[in-house]
Amino acid sequence: MSLKVDTARTWFRRVWEEQDEKAIADMFVPDGRAMITNSDPVIGPEEFLVFHRQLLSMFTDVKFEFTRHLEDDDWLAVMGTLKATDRATSEELEVPGQMWVRISDGKIIEAHNSFDFASMFEKASRLPANTIGRLFEGESLT
Repeated sequence: MSLKVDTARTWFRRVWEEQDEKAIADMFVPDGRAMITNSDPVIGPEEFLVFHRQLLSMFTDVKFEFTRHLEDDDWLAVMGTLKATDRATSEELEVPGQMWVRISDGKIIEAHNSFDFASMFEKASRLPANTIGRLFEGESLT
């Protein structure tokens, strides 16, 4: 296994499975950038910690199973499945996800994440069923 793959697996294990907040500062450079949603990038460990706490306030047992990965220079592309348990209902959820991560010396410098959070929130009854489909059909949810 390459250092980049090992770094990504260690990140998911420590940050999400073990909920180790210290791992964020250990593994994400101070000026690192992470695109997590379609909003502004998260800059540095402190901003990432806010997202980390928000997600873990709603979901537990967060895991990411790698199904495919590719490497190109200092970039790692990963496809897989995000698994979590909804804290409110104890329902186990699974959604697909993928990311491009730039890694150097075992630290994350940049990450572009694409997880199906809409489906995750639908399954957790925080969004109506088929939200994206309904929007594409012209329905307004506001």
